[in-house]
Amino acid sequence: MAECIHGLDELLCDVCESAAAPKRRPDGTMAGKSFALVFVPSVRKDTFLHLNREGERWKLRWYSSPNRRPTELAQSGKASTRLALDLNEVKFAREISYPYSTSPGGVSVEDSRYWFDQITKANALHEIGNGGPTS
Repeated sequence: MAECIHGLDELLCDVCESAAAPKRRPDGTMAGKSFALVFVPSVRKDTFLHLNREGERWKLRWYSSPNRRPTELAQSGKASTRLALDLNEVKFAREISYPYSTSPGGVSVEDSRYWFDQITKANALHEIGNGGPTS
């Protein structure tokens, strides 16, 4: 399976050129798709994680460094070799939504610097990690 820049199987991604044109909402976001930073203490109690949703498919990533690819902690799918989670049963202590954008200014899941920095800011704002009340 080849992974596209959106972190999904490139043959199934509605955004990449290998698939049909995506469904756009009037506000420019993608129908059924979203990025979010989520705090899930049952998975990691010391940091926010990156959640990429696309319809019924999703991936949960941990950005440990601005210079490394993210670690995929969990994902949907029966064939997944990642942690098996039912996303509907996962308790998000916090969720910060980001627009899912495929425009030239959109941010790829592979942009470790951007997502690491966003997670660092969210951790600081919500006092997560580094001795904060929820670590």
